[in-house]
Amino acid sequence: MKYRMRFISVVLVASVFAVPVFGQRTDVAHAANQTGLDLFGREANEHRTSNIVLSPYSIERGLTLAFVGAAGRTRQEMAEVLHLPADDPQLAAGFSSLSKQLEADRGGAEWHAADRLYVQQGYPFHPEFLQDMSRDWGAALQLVDYRSDPANVGRAINAWVSDQTAGKITDLLPTGALDERTRAVIVDALYLKAKWQERFKTKETRDRPFRVAGGDSASVPTMHATEFLGYRKENGYQAVAVPYEGGQWQLLILLPDAADGLPALVSELSAESLKQLATLPAQDVSFYLPKFRLQHARIALKAQLEALGMKTAFDDPKGSADFSRMANRSPDDYLKISDVYHQVYLDVDETGTEAAAATGGVMLSVLSVMSVSHVIEVRVDHPFVFAIQDRKTGLCLFLGQITDPRG
Repeated sequence: MKYRMRFISVVLVASVFAVPVFGQRTDVAHAANQTGLDLFGREANEHRTSNIVLSPYSIERGLTLAFVGAAGRTRQEMAEVLHLPADDPQLAAGFSSLSKQLEADRGGAEWHAADRLYVQQGYPFHPEFLQDMSRDWGAALQLVDYRSDPANVGRAINAWVSDQTAGKITDLLPTGALDERTRAVIVDALYLKAKWQERFKTKETRDRPFRVAGGDSASVPTMHATEFLGYRKENGYQAVAVPYEGGQWQLLILLPDAADGLPALVSELSAESLKQLATLPAQDVSFYLPKFRLQHARIALKAQLEALGMKTAFDDPKGSADFSRMANRSPDDYLKISDVYHQVYLDVDETGTEAAAATGGVMLSVLSVMSVSHVIEVRVDHPFVFAIQDRKTGLCLFLGQITDPRG
């Protein structure tokens, strides 16, 4: 009998590298950004006129916790989709290094990260796997009983998610997501609330036109400030970076030159380009940015992950799922992932940013100032790409597109 294992990762506010050891935080950031771009690109291609936001860091970290327990073909496929080495003892060290870097870079931002592993009491998980989760990955162990009352366990997990996300994500697991066959849920929770290094003045905010996807013009509350901001003109788009307190985290805005240029921009982005955009030279910019708040509906990532090549983790073809590093498998008793859920909350206004995201995989800087002779005007008045990014590593905590700031 196949057992489903539930995985959840939560964030508040998912190729093998040619390097000898995958133990550097920049390697992990690169992998997370590329995984996020792969999924974002597929979502954006299917929903060209929709607002989209994902958390690359949440998806990468959460699925990596499941990857630790994978073996054989399942492990190889997950490594390719997550852009990780199939076997590297420094993998946990790389994630740990990145976590410490994020803590050091957060400046005045509220930042919280926690992991929890909900496992079926009495199920024969390998003790070594559980120890690795606790010792190397910091995932606290919680014994539960899916067999007798899966609905109650689901409510308890959702309550934990809500608590970790300040009540912004309250129903990550839908009704019926867990059943008596569930054997584990891995939860990665993050919280971010950050103020701008220089706040937008409320009196400068007024309704201004925005050409939404499809060509219609809408009047939306738009902030304005003239500040030294990270700026660079690229081929086909402009990049603007607005720093948060401390200067190491930023909101990166990528505005296509053409009002209908969003699909082309999304298709051209890469983990390398995101890294290069993490450090932009400062220019005097007259910047117009619409306020936006997104309560992203829960989305299932299974189909996208399978399309990227992660098939056997979902037991496709039947009998192929191999999480034998997590627990012994036999033809009639083995673990598989049944689905991966993702949900995000994001609010950008004059004071800063608050964001929340939850990913559920169900298994059974002070800018350097340059002298300029003129003020560059950037009006974000048509669909654009955005990222909340750590400047030192290039990691995108959040990545998305806004086609209509009204939500």
